[in-house]
Amino acid sequence: MTDSDQGSESPVLLIGPGEFDAAPSLTLRISPDYAKRLTDRLEGEGIGYSTILEHSAATVLAPYLVYIGGPAGTLAGLAAVIRAICHGDDGKRFKIKTKDGTEYSGQGLSADDIIRLLEAARGDDPDGNPRD
Repeated sequence: MTDSDQGSESPVLLIGPGEFDAAPSLTLRISPDYAKRLTDRLEGEGIGYSTILEHSAATVLAPYLVYIGGPAGTLAGLAAVIRAICHGDDGKRFKIKTKDGTEYSGQGLSADDIIRLLEAARGDDPDGNPRD
């Protein structure tokens, strides 16, 4: 569902293409209230991440770089993390921005739907293969 289809409630999690080309990654920005829950769940799924240092005092969301270049199970694990955070707390919304700039808001999506959106954010081709 596109962002314009949703109400004005702010998403708890923003997901976009990785900000660095060194490794296939996605950038996750999360409300500081949920940051510990995110890192605990990423570690539980065995998904690598690092904190992004931003130089703006106005940063509201905690930024993380999540490494997703591994096996297909990595995206399934990340989808499980997103579902657990968003569905485990009264259906919080998340927003995904794809490499082509399209934005989608999610709430109550299946793991398969979340994986497809993560693939689009990563810039995969229509068959789900990562693009170089």
